[in-house]
Amino acid sequence: IKIFKKKPRDCHILGAFDALNYLGCTEEELFKSRVDFRHMLEVNGQNIKKIRGTYVVNYDIPALLHKNNSKTDVAVMIFRSRLEKAVFQEMVSDMGKTLVREGILREHFPLSRVFHYSRGPFEFFLDASGYLLKDSESTYPLGNLDFVRFMNQHDVPLRVLEGLVKYPLLEFELPGGGLVEGDIFQYTFGNTFEEACRKLMSARRQYCIS
Repeated sequence: IKIFKKKPRDCHILGAFDALNYLGCTEEELFKSRVDFRHMLEVNGQNIKKIRGTYVVNYDIPALLHKNNSKTDVAVMIFRSRLEKAVFQEMVSDMGKTLVREGILREHFPLSRVFHYSRGPFEFFLDASGYLLKDSESTYPLGNLDFVRFMNQHDVPLRVLEGLVKYPLLEFELPGGGLVEGDIFQYTFGNTFEEACRKLMSARRQYCIS
């Protein structure tokens, strides 16, 4: 694991559910466990936390699933925004305060466990791939998404977008020259459709599509 300066074969790595038994803790205790910032990593939407010598992948999932069940009320809004990140986060904070005031949320309840929003076009596509449903039995057709239609108009087919979700690491050409390696989600963080498409077109490494 490069960021931890360790090779995977030298690390004790567990998924969150296996970690519950191994570490002998509850879902909430695992979620609230505090470690030094050097022992935390977020990459491609996945969280890794080093707890007592064990690298726990997606440590927050058990607590989230424990809180969210068939009786949980869910509201979904789909819209595109050109608001700056700080302004959008302030809007989410105001929504949280309203929920607290109306008695729907407890005060100081982590808003990250209530709201999720896509932080870029490719993250939006990833989220839509896993969570958008047409009805109770079928997924929403990804070809109908505005972003997919936009990319199709720029000769990027759906199969390429699906490949990028699986293999997001690319090598990008910088505007001033030179190359940088990064994943498509982070590299298009906060971008418009046009900006994300332009950055993808600057990729030098061929897409990996299975």
